[in-house]
Amino acid sequence: SAEPTVSSTPVRQNVIVASKNFQRMSAPIMNDIGSHKNASFFAVPVKEKQAEGYHDIIKRPQDLKSIRTAITAGNRAVIAATAQSSTIDSPTAGGSSGTPNNAREGGTVTLERTADLLPPKAIVNSAQLEKELMRMFANAVMFNPGDGGMVQDTREMSEDVQRKMGNWRMAERTGEGDRGEEEAEKGKRRKV
Repeated sequence: SAEPTVSSTPVRQNVIVASKNFQRMSAPIMNDIGSHKNASFFAVPVKEKQAEGYHDIIKRPQDLKSIRTAITAGNRAVIAATAQSSTIDSPTAGGSSGTPNNAREGGTVTLERTADLLPPKAIVNSAQLEKELMRMFANAVMFNPGDGGMVQDTREMSEDVQRKMGNWRMAERTGEGDRGEEEAEKGKRRKV
């Protein structure tokens, strides 16, 4: 019997790429999202007395306060994991380049996937942030009946956030993340 061929591409399911300065990098977009006209609906966790039966239907609730808390926790976990791995890794662990095996270009690190680096406990990169924001909107649409009112406001905010996240992630990929966000913030300040 023939042995199955194994791809030369390494399986990366046991690692996560974390942005070293994600908390600082995400602050402008989180502030922008938090100032959206419909953000008050998503500011804090939904309490049972506000929405009876919510926790029976929504098994993984999400809100802006919890997302900010997860970003802060993620930042602490990345700092701790980076510090720990830099003391463990030998100077040549990454090969002949002398780069530790967890180091990457562009201000990111590749770390072992743990619960401390994953939502809902932590958010360490833009993909996780985007997924948790979309979960927050999906929860609101799933819980609220009909297409008007809360659902309509949620869809409007979701579309705005998706557009902003897309622009932010594109800037992040092209290496203009911090500079582009700072310029966008300056432009907003001038307009106000």
